Amino acid sequence: MVKITCIKDLENISDSGAKHIAKPELNRLLTSYQIDNISCFGSIFVIENGAEFENYSAMGLSEPINQNFEFTETYHIKQCNREEIYLFGCIIICDDFAVDILANKKLLTDEQIERFSSSIQNTEYKINIDTEDF
Repeated sequence: MVKITCIKDLENISDSGAKHIAKPELNRLLTSYQIDNISCFGSIFVIENGAEFENYSAMGLSEPINQNFEFTETYHIKQCNREEIYLFGCIIICDDFAVDILANKKLLTDEQIERFSSSIQNTEYKINIDTEDF
């Protein structure tokens, strides 16, 4: 699991598709709040295997992930003949703190994928990458 709170942390993401999603999200937060580190109000966690999805306490959560996202987004990232699907979601812990979770769908079980949802808002994005590393 990779915890992202500042630009330097992006170097720790080995999955280029996950980095393609995390980088603009982090930049949006840093720019919006005019800060260089989001740890004062949250983190972005990149899940690198299915077991990490169950380690909710390492993400600052007090209960397992179970359809408790404020919103979720599904990213279909396509390059050449390859397509990867990523799940991204936000869990609000309190008024001042939230956790974003990002995972390649193929790393999760069907049951985990079902729990990675929101009853409030679910959005899908399709991204074609032609010139970037993936």
